[in-house]
Amino acid sequence: MSSPTPVTNKEFMKTMRKQIGIGIGLPAPEFAIRLGSVLTGVDASLILDSSRVFPKKLIDHGFMFNFPELADALPALEIG
Repeated sequence: MSSPTPVTNKEFMKTMRKQIGIGIGLPAPEFAIRLGSVLTGVDASLILDSSRVFPKKLIDHGFMFNFPELADALPALEIG
């Protein structure tokens, strides 16, 4: 599932940090992500591999997104 305006992980993290008031973020090293995936039983490729998705079928069927932009969606989650 994706919004009609998908963003890169870099854009997502920048917007998320801004929302919660953190000015800088350090990237997680790949080995740490792979280790964490083993410990949690989650496939590391879900985090490390790119997927550019677009909700074409939803849009074609007239679905209306409450928050088509990430910057509008995050405050609605009440995370920061």
